[in-house]
Amino acid sequence: MNNDDLIQFNPILAKALADVEAADSNPEFTKEILRELVAVAIKTGMPPDKIYAVIKTGRILTIDNMKFLSNDEINEWQDAAREYDELANPNTPGAGENNAISRKFRVEIEVTVKDEKYAIEVARKIYAEGSGASEPVDDTSEEERFVPPEEYIEDIEAALIELVHTNPLLEQAGIEVTELSAGRSEAKEIEKADEN
Repeated sequence: MNNDDLIQFNPILAKALADVEAADSNPEFTKEILRELVAVAIKTGMPPDKIYAVIKTGRILTIDNMKFLSNDEINEWQDAAREYDELANPNTPGAGENNAISRKFRVEIEVTVKDEKYAIEVARKIYAEGSGASEPVDDTSEEERFVPPEEYIEDIEAALIELVHTNPLLEQAGIEVTELSAGRSEAKEIEKADEN
């Protein structure tokens, strides 16, 4: 399968790329470089919402380059990623017909974290590469500011929530996480200490 075939496999990405190429609206990349970049991103498994954001904004957002971008540039990238999600999952009548028998389940899991600092670092990276979060600059402003990873994920509990919430396997399986919380399993730690 050549690069063009690979890109055409996702009609949303193909249309966005064709629109940008036709308008010459992306001065950051030549048409050939952008097309090659999109093909490589698809081959390496980059999430399509992020590929779409690269096409639409002409920039790649990473945890390392965020410090060089303005809040407006970050927000533009996040908006583009959300736009892809809206295009890929439209809330149209009949879209939920296959889910007519949806049921809620409660799953409780207990995890052991070997390296909290590393888990937090990974969660922050995933957050930064995703659509992130924004909040009003102040109580009176409609202007939004991007919430940086270090502020959004301050501890291991927030990291665990981010890691579960952004797990692509759940979405691929048609599972929506509707409630999520995390906390230390203090009682079990005390029981283990008493046993020793």
